Amino acid sequence: MVNEIKPNFIIAIDSLCAKNIERLNKTIQITSSGITPGSGIGNDREELSFETLKIPVIAIGVPTVVDSTVIVSDTINYLIKKISYMKENINNNHDKLKPINKINYLKNKDNVKELSLDEKKELLGYIGLLEENDLRNLIWEVLTPVDANMIVTTKEIDFIIEKLGKLISQSINQTLHKI
Repeated sequence: MVNEIKPNFIIAIDSLCAKNIERLNKTIQITSSGITPGSGIGNDREELSFETLKIPVIAIGVPTVVDSTVIVSDTINYLIKKISYMKENINNNHDKLKPINKINYLKNKDNVKELSLDEKKELLGYIGLLEENDLRNLIWEVLTPVDANMIVTTKEIDFIIEKLGKLISQSINQTLHKI
């Protein structure tokens, strides 16, 4: 198609696999280095880049899916943060079992002190001692052999895709047409 139409450049838009839950449907990545569709989920397709097409490629990606390894490891890290927050604020909370607003312990990181290695080990055993990358590798090893490493998205994905599609297309139109 590039040889037939001879465009000056290509704009490729694709969904991405998020590396953490917090980025899911919340960021837009723009790069001039191209894109390899399917690479985030291990289903690589032919790369779209200057090297392969001989014209500039602008890649726009939105993380719309996440794999189960990320969900499990992020959940373990959120659990550790919540317990740390509860430990630091136990006297400020009249009802110790009352749910704590997620914003308090995830978004306001200044109020959350890191648990010590001994506390993590007491809470989670060997898993509590693992570094972030080692934890993800362990979870991947456990989930992959049983074909349980699923790729998932949010239940409102159709609505999100519609809104993101409008946002991205209007942004491209305004940029290209200098509106």
